[in-house]
Amino acid sequence: MNKKGFTLTEMIVVLVILAVLAAFAIPTMLGFVSYSQVSLCDTQRMDIVRLFETQARMTPGLDINTFAKENYGNEAHLCPGGGVYYGYSYYESENQAVGIMYCSEHTTVADGRLYLDTRVLLDKIKAMTPDQKRAYLGITDNNFSNDTYRAKILAENGGEWKLIPQSVLDKTAYQKKSADLRIQPYFFGTEWDQSIIYANTAKDTSDSNKWATNLVFNHENGKWYEYIVKHPSNDSRESFSMTSLNNSTWTDFKAQLNDTTKWQVVD
Repeated sequence: MNKKGFTLTEMIVVLVILAVLAAFAIPTMLGFVSYSQVSLCDTQRMDIVRLFETQARMTPGLDINTFAKENYGNEAHLCPGGGVYYGYSYYESENQAVGIMYCSEHTTVADGRLYLDTRVLLDKIKAMTPDQKRAYLGITDNNFSNDTYRAKILAENGGEWKLIPQSVLDKTAYQKKSADLRIQPYFFGTEWDQSIIYANTAKDTSDSNKWATNLVFNHENGKWYEYIVKHPSNDSRESFSMTSLNNSTWTDFKAQLNDTTKWQVVD
């Protein structure tokens, strides 16, 4: 019987084959793990929001972060991928809460976090005196409005609005090549106490054409919406003016987003 073993050359060939197989298999497995983490994270955040909104009907004034900590413990704020959960909640009526729970790992930084920045600012100034507001906002007048609030948030975010991800633009119908669009906040309402995130080419607050947009962000479902109204005399798209929201509310505008002749979900 021939008990001859592997030669050095044969062993090298086997190792090379194994290395090639690993090169294909490892990225595939890592991709699967990454996808699973995203899915688990999304599911957990949706569960927290759903249960919070149910509990809030029986406990008016309940805050989503307090609810998550008391019911899930501190571990609820760590996603499977190591991200940190952070949320915001508000009430559309006494017993109707709306909860938002974002993840630092799986939420687009430029839209989810920027929206929370606006809510934090509005919450902070709510209990301030006029003098305290001026000091916080860095102003000397009483211009407690959109321009001043935007300037404050812009300064806290490096002095330049971040570009919208190309992955979002790729899913739009008419904005795929608008790579210069930047994500920024807009404050509106009769008391300037409503906020929304939209996209415009302005890098900061100095641009003269900063209120026109074709993309707005719905913070409740984490989706962008594209304004698709066609210009009456050509095939271009008209822009939506953010200033049209000034005397409106988020609830009113959210209803407008359901008009599919004007708005289309970017999905």
